[in-house]
Amino acid sequence: MRILVFFDLPTETANDRRNYRKFRKDLLKNGFFMMQESVYCRMVLNKTSEKTVIDNIYRMRPPQGLVQVLTVTEKQNVLSDIYAQCNGETGRAVLSSNDKSIDINNGIDLLTDFVAFDGNRKGLLTKILHAMEKTANDEVYFQRTHKLMAELECYMNDLAMEQEVDLAYEKLSLNNLLKAVGVKVIIDYNKFSRKAVCLHGFSTPV
Repeated sequence: MRILVFFDLPTETANDRRNYRKFRKDLLKNGFFMMQESVYCRMVLNKTSEKTVIDNIYRMRPPQGLVQVLTVTEKQNVLSDIYAQCNGETGRAVLSSNDKSIDINNGIDLLTDFVAFDGNRKGLLTKILHAMEKTANDEVYFQRTHKLMAELECYMNDLAMEQEVDLAYEKLSLNNLLKAVGVKVIIDYNKFSRKAVCLHGFSTPV
């Protein structure tokens, strides 16, 4: 069986970023591998191992943020079950947070029509921009991001000073900058079927 870990952790303060890095490293030390950002997976042999691993995850989780675990057995017809629940029917698959059930119908985007899939719809792009902003503030990009934003602000001030009229502009933010560059999803349908994309927007506290 497979154990999937989904997490959305704050990175606003130095302590938040420290907790984020520690949790990610703890997952890797415990045999997980990254499927995509904030989604990690590990194989286990039986229910005993599953319980031990899940208990470790909840002991490792930071005090703030959202951490969710989904166990998938090889024999479960999970996709059919989830598809039914996404369409308002009943099913056996359960999505939970801290032993509290979460409505799958309101918590999952399930892609079923790959040819007609619109990779640039607003909801999807918003989640992608949020993921990019989170990456820009992680350990690797933090200094580079803030240096860039400072340089852009100085550049805007210099441009404004060169004009014959007094100018004002909104305070620069990374979110506005990412929106301004017009990020778009490039879909290669030859590769798309080989990729599993999990987009989660849960806000239930852990």
